[in-house]
Amino acid sequence: MQTILAATLLLGGLGFAFGLVLGYAAEKFAIKIDPKIEKVFEALPGANCGACGFTSCMELARAIVEGKAKASACLLIKKKQKQIDQISRILGNE
Repeated sequence: MQTILAATLLLGGLGFAFGLVLGYAAEKFAIKIDPKIEKVFEALPGANCGACGFTSCMELARAIVEGKAKASACLLIKKKQKQIDQISRILGNE
């Protein structure tokens, strides 16, 4: 009985310690993303189809914010002026 209790406490303690280490590492090594990129990404359809020439919608959003691509590069929203206008407002290009 004591063996089971000792093993349970040891495993629980190790789990707690590893959880603390992983939590600290997640905060310490977090990658900061420009809030504009996140907002533009939310305005895109999220299909990750690659039809725009970028590997994902996140890459397209980054290129739009950096000025390397236009909002109309996404073929899925090319005819949806509402989403293009939303992206323009996010970038401050009324």
